[in-house]
Amino acid sequence: MKVVLLPGLDGTGRLFDPLVQAFSASVDVQIISYEADEKASYEELVSQVWDALPSEEFVLVAESFSGVIAYEIGLRQPKHLKHIVFVATFLQSPRPLLLPWIFSKHMLLKRIPDFVVK
Repeated sequence: MKVVLLPGLDGTGRLFDPLVQAFSASVDVQIISYEADEKASYEELVSQVWDALPSEEFVLVAESFSGVIAYEIGLRQPKHLKHIVFVATFLQSPRPLLLPWIFSKHMLLKRIPDFVVK
């Protein structure tokens, strides 16, 4: 069974190198990287990943930023998808009440409170 890795926000998949090296030689790994030069919506990234999925049984591993993409792929129920593993990711903001403050001018003018940093 193939292991398909979706990268975090860097989009390259290079951060998976230690993980790939830890797999035995018998594990077939495919890393799907995102186009670094283009701005793409989640829908466009989902289409890009969909087109790159293998035509054999696979496990999809989504790290960080790619969690939403893997979730959308799962909703489409690809024929050969057996499992999805979400790593350090979320589908919605874990702190929605902080978002207005974080993206306001206050963020730039004041010291960030310790409780936010923690």
